[in-house]
Amino acid sequence: MNTKTITRFGAGLLFMSLLMLSTLLIYARSMHSSNQQKELRQLSFINLDKQLNYTEAAEIKAVMLQMEGVCKVNLNRQNGLITYMYDPLKQSSDNVYNKLLTEQVITGKETGQ
Repeated sequence: MNTKTITRFGAGLLFMSLLMLSTLLIYARSMHSSNQQKELRQLSFINLDKQLNYTEAAEIKAVMLQMEGVCKVNLNRQNGLITYMYDPLKQSSDNVYNKLLTEQVITGKETGQ
């Protein structure tokens, strides 16, 4: 082999190594930053054991969405089931349930959490 071929091969090998290293660093950096941005979420439910009308459902949802840390509320009116998502660092299922009791939105015969 001549010197020109060896130089080209070395330059190509160096370029490929730098390209692979930079790709690896960019990937590692993006994975690290995306892990820090993830937020914790907890899913809980309250079973009311009764059907809800539209007014009751709207009132429950409005009260729950005003609570700190509660980010999503779904109601199944026919089955009387409330499912909700909250940040466990800001809220707990016991606090949500007790707040609904103190606001007299629910009665206290419910199960779940």
